[in-house]
Amino acid sequence: MKDNVESDQETVKTPSLFRKLGIKGKNTLITGNEAVAIGALLAGCKFFSGYPITPSSEILTKMAHSLPKFGGVFYQTEDEIAAIGMAIATSMCGKKAMTATSGPGVSLMQEDLGWAIINEVPLVIVNVMRVGPSTGQPTKPASADIDCMVNGRHGDTGDNVIVLSPTSVQECFDLTIEAFNLSEKYRIPVIVAVDGYISHLSENLILPEEINIIKRRSNMGEPPFGLNGKISNFIPAGEGTGVAYGGLVHDEWGNRKSFDPQICRELIDHFQKKSTVISKNVSLLTKYQTIGCEYLIVSYGLASRASKDVVSQLRKKGVKIGFLSFGMIWPIDSSFLDKFLDVKKIIVVENNTGQLIKLLGQYIPKDKLVTFNKWWGKPIRTQELLEFCEHTISPTQKTKPPNTSQKPTKQELPASSDDTIIKVKKEFPFCLGCGHRKFINLFLPILEKSGLDKNKTILVCGIGCAGIIAST
Repeated sequence: MKDNVESDQETVKTPSLFRKLGIKGKNTLITGNEAVAIGALLAGCKFFSGYPITPSSEILTKMAHSLPKFGGVFYQTEDEIAAIGMAIATSMCGKKAMTATSGPGVSLMQEDLGWAIINEVPLVIVNVMRVGPSTGQPTKPASADIDCMVNGRHGDTGDNVIVLSPTSVQECFDLTIEAFNLSEKYRIPVIVAVDGYISHLSENLILPEEINIIKRRSNMGEPPFGLNGKISNFIPAGEGTGVAYGGLVHDEWGNRKSFDPQICRELIDHFQKKSTVISKNVSLLTKYQTIGCEYLIVSYGLASRASKDVVSQLRKKGVKIGFLSFGMIWPIDSSFLDKFLDVKKIIVVENNTGQLIKLLGQYIPKDKLVTFNKWWGKPIRTQELLEFCEHTISPTQKTKPPNTSQKPTKQELPASSDDTIIKVKKEFPFCLGCGHRKFINLFLPILEKSGLDKNKTILVCGIGCAGIIAST
């Protein structure tokens, strides 16, 4: 199914843009978060709104420092709900916009993200993932947000988003540019899902001499919304003939039809066809040794790095095994997966309890799927994955599968005391990203001197890092 989407594309020369950022030469050593920010700037982002949260805060810092140099506006909001709301509003006014956050922020953004879906608003969201749920482990990375990014909104076709997953600092740069292009071309929110490790990993970034950028098109003569999978031009708010944007079901001209079953059916059908068009026409799969393979490893993000290493080692041992890395996790092209239905086993490797495998299970017989998972804030190592794959391929061998579980230990509690006065019992390992430590270093001594009876005092803390005050 061809997309037949018309789009205005321009080639942008990059050397002068890199000079604005103080970057010279043909490559530079930067982190994944910095690469995301630079990619957004070169893609034409003119507005960033965000709230600091580990491990994504460096994106906010970079955008605050650099966006004004590119004629853009930076705004630090009071929370993540305001951040996505302002980004959506800016995009609706005709400017490319982005926000960045982590898992707890994505949870807060879901309702507004659904609003952006039904209004087909181009938007880029960067989710730098960490261990959850709730505050979880702010400095421990994971790929645990796949479910919520794909299916976090209510209603049919709440999954009408694109989710991209970089495996390196270079791909953080490349896929952020791609995110803006896809968002503009298909009028859809695009989420760039970055593993926390890659966000803080420093690697060499090869600087392109030029990049292709898709500009937003607006044709006043066309309907402002799509129908039957067709992508309509975007008419900015305040232009044209009074387009109404809202959360209700609407026809292609924006007329509200909250009681019309036929229009509702057409709108949901449109979103379904739109996802199909994207899956058939956007190929961000990296294939390695897949021709004639009998076994296949499938992965994405950070886990792809160990997965490719394992395939290289097993190939040297004569095992016919291949590797697929999903640069686009969602939507999935099921017809492409049909090519691998004859393999003996498909090993899905993830830094979570198994979330991509749920999506693949819709298209691949479950008896072919095997999963290797780590979800406790540790990266997947090549050796442990190699041992697992060898056991999966030859289960009769003496090689034992690696132990991928980890027995939790009891938290060390302060020694009991008859003293009822509140005192600081122990130091707590604070993270460096949120700034709570400065506050707590001031607050705890005051609390200790207050003379309050700990048996008659309830300490109420906000969600997030402030919640650890009671543990100290």
